[in-house]
Amino acid sequence: MELPLNQHLVKFTNAGTFDGIASFPVSGQVYTLTQTKTSIEEDYVKPYTFKSFNNSIEIESEQKYEFEVIDINGRAINASNYDLVASNSYDLSSLASGIYVVKISIGNTIYSEKITIL
Repeated sequence: MELPLNQHLVKFTNAGTFDGIASFPVSGQVYTLTQTKTSIEEDYVKPYTFKSFNNSIEIESEQKYEFEVIDINGRAINASNYDLVASNSYDLSSLASGIYVVKISIGNTIYSEKITIL
């Protein structure tokens, strides 16, 4: 479907706080959307802290967690389980340069963090 040059197709998706537009906009109607929070992450607190530096990572959690390093092809490179509440550092200097994903599992929830090895 080709739209005339003076019309635009706009799709709104519900992010949980947007109720949508009540009716089809009339010709020339302009909507101004204002963000009410500075970040979606304001209400989202992760149960761990994650730091990436000098080709190593540091994870600190007050709960039991598992972590896994996955390469860009989806292959598991390294995996560990930790029952103790502690700050754990992992040296990743043996990995080839590239982009990796660190998968952190706490309870039934899986989180992911992207890291770059230089």
